[in-house]
Amino acid sequence: MKRLAILFAILICLGGIAYYVNSNFGSKSTSISSSDREFGHPREDIGKITIQKIGQPEQVFTREGADWYINGTYKVSQFTMPYLLQCLSDTKIQNIPSKKATKVILGEIARLGIQVKVYNLKGEEVKSYKVGLESVDDRGTVFLMDGSDQPYNMYLKGFDGTLRTRFFQPIDKWRDREVWQYNPADITEISVKYHKNQKESFKLTVDGNKIDVKPLSQFIPASKKAIDQDKAKAYISAFTRIYAEDYDNENARRDSISSVVPFVTVAVKDKTGHVNQVDLYPFRDFLLKNVNTKDLQDAAKIERLFLNHSKGDFMVTQMRLIKEVFRPYDFFLKD
Repeated sequence: MKRLAILFAILICLGGIAYYVNSNFGSKSTSISSSDREFGHPREDIGKITIQKIGQPEQVFTREGADWYINGTYKVSQFTMPYLLQCLSDTKIQNIPSKKATKVILGEIARLGIQVKVYNLKGEEVKSYKVGLESVDDRGTVFLMDGSDQPYNMYLKGFDGTLRTRFFQPIDKWRDREVWQYNPADITEISVKYHKNQKESFKLTVDGNKIDVKPLSQFIPASKKAIDQDKAKAYISAFTRIYAEDYDNENARRDSISSVVPFVTVAVKDKTGHVNQVDLYPFRDFLLKNVNTKDLQDAAKIERLFLNHSKGDFMVTQMRLIKEVFRPYDFFLKD
């Protein structure tokens, strides 16, 4: 009986030791095995992101209030940033590659991986991993946590395709495509010059609560009709947010297009005296023979335009995005 009691006590001790080992080391092992697959971080706590593709300069995204900037210079588009933040916060595991596939994947990541680092609002690094190629079925994308040798195929719910392109784009693809963005109260002057039709050209000036609109050319007499203040105010408000379709800075014909007389030049001056000016050129004038857009009657046929901005960028835009700018002088006159 005494011997059985001793054996029973030994078993209890061994059981206690096993439980201790399992609770202390087993939980640690579980943590290690799962931490290399937790790629998401709450987007509201993301304050900085660095992305670097092998052989390319690093791209650094920083948050300033509600806005994001890339490389400390350019504002990031409100249309593209949400897609990147979604990838950083909401990716899920689709599947785990086989051991055979893993060997190939690790080699691909070493050659082609995109390095991603995520920092919280305190400036602390919270995630560091590489984004590889698409999975075999083209529905997921390979992710590999730094320090791990186990890749995972990741996906976004509701998105069918590779996530890789969301992580790396040329800087112009990230940039905000703003042409003009003003608080209407800050605008003091707008001039619109139709180079081939001076009668439609005008200068709008703001003096306190009064808005005046006159012909731009000194050789064209001003109308005796009063200015419709409501129409003038609505026109100014159009410059609250006007944006282009895309940047086209690498266009090989940029210089030759810019050397042609524009269809229209629009310049906006604010209270600081700063002027944002753009020259606009209809595509059709370069694509179709014997086409020369001269006035607003011709402008009705315009679908897209080249845009040469005084800030140094060459862009393209659709007429529907900028049509509110195209008004003639007599638009502002009361009947």
